[in-house]
Amino acid sequence: MGARSLAEHLLRAVMGPPARYFRRFVSDRNYRKFEVFHGRYRGFPRFQEVQIFLDGYDLLIPDMLSFLHSWKEIFVEEIYACSLPENPRILDLGANIGLSILFHKRHFPNAQIVAFEADPVIFAYLKRNLAVNNADREVTLINKAVWDKDEILTFWSEGADGGRIETGSADGQVKQIEAVDVASALAGQEFDFIKMDIEGAEARVLPRCNEFLKHAHAVFVEYHSRPGTPQHLAKVCQLLGDAGFRVYVTPVYCNPKPFDRVVVENGYDLQLNLFAIR
Repeated sequence: MGARSLAEHLLRAVMGPPARYFRRFVSDRNYRKFEVFHGRYRGFPRFQEVQIFLDGYDLLIPDMLSFLHSWKEIFVEEIYACSLPENPRILDLGANIGLSILFHKRHFPNAQIVAFEADPVIFAYLKRNLAVNNADREVTLINKAVWDKDEILTFWSEGADGGRIETGSADGQVKQIEAVDVASALAGQEFDFIKMDIEGAEARVLPRCNEFLKHAHAVFVEYHSRPGTPQHLAKVCQLLGDAGFRVYVTPVYCNPKPFDRVVVENGYDLQLNLFAIR
C-alpha cells in the first residue's frame, strides 16, 4: 500500500464517523432536535423531576437519563414504526411515562390503545402526560402489572423506567402491587400491534398472549436477562415463531467480552429488542 493510499485510509477512518453524524444532523430533523436537547440536558441529575417541552410535547419526567434513552429509541430511531391498519388496536404492556403512546398517537390519531403500567408513581406521570398533550382519547390506562395469574406481587422501583416484579428477595424501594392474568383481563379482545417492555416478566406473560398473537400484525418485545436466573430467549423466540412471526434482533445491551467476564448493566447481563413481523 502506497503512502498516498495509506493516508487516504487514515483520513477516512478519522473523518468518516464525524462526517456521518454531521450529515445526519443536517438531514434528519428528529436527530437534530434530539442532539440539541441532549446537549442541553447532558449531565442533568438523575431521578430529579423536571418539566420539559420537546417537539411540541409538554412532558413531566422523573428521570432525565432514562428519558433521553427512551426518546432517542422511540422518536429518533423510531423502533415502533410499523405499517398498521388506519385505526389500529394497540396493546402496550409497560407504558412507562407514555412516550410509546404519544408516538403511536402521532402516527395513528384514532388508534385504540390499552396500556398497562405497574408502578403507581410512574403511572401518575403516564396519565398526566397523555392528558396534557391531548393524547388520551381512545386510550385505556390500567395501573396493574401484567402476569400469568391474578395475585399480589412485590415490585421493585428505581423511580424511572427500570421497575420490575421481584419473585425473590429485593433490596431498595419495594412495594406491593396488583398483578392480573393478561389473558383473562383482555379476554375476547384483538390487537394489531403488541408492545411488551416489562423488565424480565416477558417469559411468563408472552405464553398467556397466545390468543392475541394470532391476530397481531407485529409484536415488539424487549427481552431481559438477569444474572443468576435462567435465560428464556429461546422460549420467547420459539413462541413468536410458532405464532407465525419472523423475529429480528437488535442489541440494547450486550456484554462486550462475556467469555472474559460478565458485566451487568442496570441489573441485566443482556437486553435485546425483538421485532416479530408476519
